[in-house]
Amino acid sequence: MKKVLVSLLLVSLLAIVPSSTKAEVVDLTSTAAQQQVVLLVQTTISLVGQVSQTNPVIREQLKPQISLLISQVITILNSLSSQLSAQQDIEDSNDNDRRGGGSGGSSEPETPVATAVNGTCGSSDGVVFVSAPLSNLCSTGTAGSVGSMIDNWIWTCAGSNGGETASCSAPKESAVFGVCGSSDGVVSVMAPTSNLCSAGVASSVSSMIDIWIWTCAGSAGGETASCSAPKDGAGGVVR
Repeated sequence: MKKVLVSLLLVSLLAIVPSSTKAEVVDLTSTAAQQQVVLLVQTTISLVGQVSQTNPVIREQLKPQISLLISQVITILNSLSSQLSAQQDIEDSNDNDRRGGGSGGSSEPETPVATAVNGTCGSSDGVVFVSAPLSNLCSTGTAGSVGSMIDNWIWTCAGSNGGETASCSAPKESAVFGVCGSSDGVVSVMAPTSNLCSAGVASSVSSMIDIWIWTCAGSAGGETASCSAPKDGAGGVVR
């Protein structure tokens, strides 16, 4: 009688357990499916226990069927483990995306790395200036204040983002002192028009009571000379 009951239970289990091929595609992640798997395992364990209590002849007869049942139960458990693992991976990925850490998340954009820019001198570099240059100091970079040396104006063009800083300079124009020309001190009936200055820039000639006067302006800090020529009849050398 015991053999008959065991055989009937075994046949029933084999009828409801899916094949290994089908078990791989059955969705086992639902709560109901997992409860059925637990029940199947518990029933299988109970069946194996009952078979072990039968005589050796019956055990040997039922051995192939028991082995098949156990193999298929193991296949179902492996499939359940794989499906739960895959489901957990999807949930972890979704959580990571919601936090903005995944490839599909709205993570903060990367800050682009700024390119280093070297400072370079502008067109004022190397040009002679009477006074400090104010424009065209740098082609690239930030111009520093212009400093005064003995013979040069100097400044820098600072690079950015780690770029180098350029040193620039412009020669100062040499001072020119005004010097009166050969018309200075020479009696002239009319206002002199030539040879007013040996150096510097001549001004217009002005008429005073008894002399003609003008200046020879210096440059680049040079002094201005004052010049004059007596009018005819006021004494002096007659031209």
